[in-house]
Amino acid sequence: MEGRNESLINSTINNNFPNYMLYSEYKHSGPSSLLIVPSVIMCVEGVPGIAANFLLIYVTIQNKNLRGPTNYLLALTAFFEILHQSGHFLFLVVAVSGINLIDYSTALIFQLHSIFGVTAAQTSMASTAADRLLSVLIPIKYNKIN
Repeated sequence: MEGRNESLINSTINNNFPNYMLYSEYKHSGPSSLLIVPSVIMCVEGVPGIAANFLLIYVTIQNKNLRGPTNYLLALTAFFEILHQSGHFLFLVVAVSGINLIDYSTALIFQLHSIFGVTAAQTSMASTAADRLLSVLIPIKYNKIN
């Protein structure tokens, strides 16, 4: 009975349509609106985000009153978000050029900064949250540290 269930699961997973067939069918098949529209939407949303993050970093550097640890953490998060958001442009280039799909190794090379950015942004956000929590829970001791 177990052998029959395993073969049923394997046939369901394989789905009679291997991934390489999907890859070979859509790679270099020309521009597709199903890929171009989402990539344009992500880039249209990302450009103001990148500009706002650059502005936040610039203001933090220029203003002498914004030199606290929280402001540095926010500027660091903004920098990591710029790295993350810049990765969406690869999707736009690949979709518009008609390549549609790229190899894993190529994607990793072009997206490594974006992967680092999203991971570091989450870590930086958690650090900012911990900083804010400490400032609320123990404000007197927190002010002595800063």
